Amino acid sequence: MSHKDDASARLRAKKMNLQSLYLQKILALLAFLAAAPAMSEEAQQMGLRIVTFGSGPIDGAYYEAVNKVCASFNQNPIEGYRCSTDPTPGSLYNLNALKRGTLDFALVQSDLHREALETASGSYFAREPLELRSVISLYPEPFTILVRNDADISSLADLRAKRVDQGPSSSGRRPTVERVFGALGIVGSDFAELTQHALLVALEELCAGSLDAVLLVIGHPNSAVARTLKECDVHLINASGSSLRKFVADNPAFTSGTIPSHSYPELLEDISTFSVMATVMTREDVPYQLVERMAQIMIDHWEGLRKAVPDSAGMSKDFGWTAGLTAPLHAAVATVFDNQGLDPKAPVNR
Repeated sequence: MSHKDDASARLRAKKMNLQSLYLQKILALLAFLAAAPAMSEEAQQMGLRIVTFGSGPIDGAYYEAVNKVCASFNQNPIEGYRCSTDPTPGSLYNLNALKRGTLDFALVQSDLHREALETASGSYFAREPLELRSVISLYPEPFTILVRNDADISSLADLRAKRVDQGPSSSGRRPTVERVFGALGIVGSDFAELTQHALLVALEELCAGSLDAVLLVIGHPNSAVARTLKECDVHLINASGSSLRKFVADNPAFTSGTIPSHSYPELLEDISTFSVMATVMTREDVPYQLVERMAQIMIDHWEGLRKAVPDSAGMSKDFGWTAGLTAPLHAAVATVFDNQGLDPKAPVNR
């Protein structure tokens, strides 16, 4: 077999592996959707109220984190309640679903959390006022730039004239990417191509050579990123520079930090970047007792929960339970902190 044929065979194998992972996630989602009506009917027959907790795509850390929270809740439930992990497209969907009342709790990026409170008419959100309330923050999500080895990209500025994925409009990463572009004076016409793929599709296209770079807002380590780094000709680059430092300094929802080198075997050193926080939100009208129990579970079971969420070690600082929160705390959450003598702003070992 020639060198060219061997390289083509390896590329096909890598693509098949990513497609297999994508198919597994799709099948899991279909199984969940198929089971949901039966679960709802069974709950009604038992007189249970299903607590809907919006997560994210089933291939992501949001889904894993919410799954862990709901499992802990259901082991020690409030009588008459059961928690359901609801897969969703991401933060933007979650915010509007909270407003509509179709979700009781949701994970939301801290920058979108902040914008929803500051701009009732923001372009990404339902235009009616949002009676959102904060519960707790879980972990940082670094801005992540994954590029092909042959794309000659060493900084965000090098993305011009390249084929870049910014994420679908329903995802949380999309508006974050657009804010970063705005801070750097980058516009859509600067790119050879600007795509809107879901995470696994974008990584598959990057691996196949159809894209030069994929921009993510995601906790690390991430299984899909790990597989892409291992099997494809790609690497991570820094998100740094004076313009980005000013952007972070001017936006309280962001903080400077790193992707630790121990996140992936392929990393030889920490990657400099900035981060948003994954925050848990609810609504003012969600029952006091329910919010109190949910907050208590996340605090009491943090050691177990941290095993389900990305490792935040290596960030610029430890974060308090309220890091990145903009909406007022739900009254029940404030009670939990008071009763346990916790300072919600004090650093938490994460």
